[in-house]
Amino acid sequence: MKYIRELGRILFVAGLLIIFGVFTRPDNSAPVFSTPPVSELPAEINIHPAAQPGIPRSVRVPVLMYHHIGEMPSNPDRYRRDLTVSTADFEAEVKFLYAAGYSCISTQALYQYQQGEVDLAKKPCVIIFDDGFDDAFKNAIPTLLKYRMTGSFAVITQYVANSEYASWPTILGAQTVGMEIVSHSQHHIDFTSRKYSHQDKINEIQGSLKDIQAHLHTAPITFVYPYGHHDLETEAIVAGSGFKMAFTTAPGFYGENKNAYEMPRVRVHGVEGIDRFAESLGITLHK
Repeated sequence: MKYIRELGRILFVAGLLIIFGVFTRPDNSAPVFSTPPVSELPAEINIHPAAQPGIPRSVRVPVLMYHHIGEMPSNPDRYRRDLTVSTADFEAEVKFLYAAGYSCISTQALYQYQQGEVDLAKKPCVIIFDDGFDDAFKNAIPTLLKYRMTGSFAVITQYVANSEYASWPTILGAQTVGMEIVSHSQHHIDFTSRKYSHQDKINEIQGSLKDIQAHLHTAPITFVYPYGHHDLETEAIVAGSGFKMAFTTAPGFYGENKNAYEMPRVRVHGVEGIDRFAESLGITLHK
């Protein structure tokens, strides 16, 4: 009898661990993301500093914009070439950020800082991956984890699992290891096009929020405009839907535009090299 009671306790604990995902093995479409030990980080790079109190709320923060991370497909057009950063180049860029003392955070942390709820690291930055491409999840996250960085993935919720796009299990796996998932609409429509009614725009924005809530059980506070296109009507819908900030494709740093729904970003181009990447952050490597 004692043996049966002990076996029952073991099975009960194992059941809880399975429920909370400790022993759960994701399906084949969901990569396993793991954080390497600190000893595997490059020796010449110092651990970035802890959060420093008293940083002014008007701090300028680079918000980097990526799309594809990985190998170039055969016969890419000029748009795909510009939007694709190789895995090696991406790691070189993240390593540069790390060595320069940057600490990449979520847009949620940026908002909390803006509200005076948290302090930021001395040199914060944000990385947003537009569209929710599968290669961005599978190739960028291991590098981000390696350098103790956070990434924000803006997903087109009705494109999930289509062709080049990540599946919900992959997206959930990313969230589980600390990545942020934000909205990029349901169908990547141009919100300034006359062919979409006011209600169409509401459906796109609020529908994307509902999709994320349904699959991830969390409500993102950040919206990323498809194509970077927006107008006052769109901003009002985004704000009225509960989003706290929205990002465009206009060049610039967070903090340079006081409108929370017109935040600029720094576009990272494919095959641009570290010198150009550094210049986009205002750093000159060679004179």
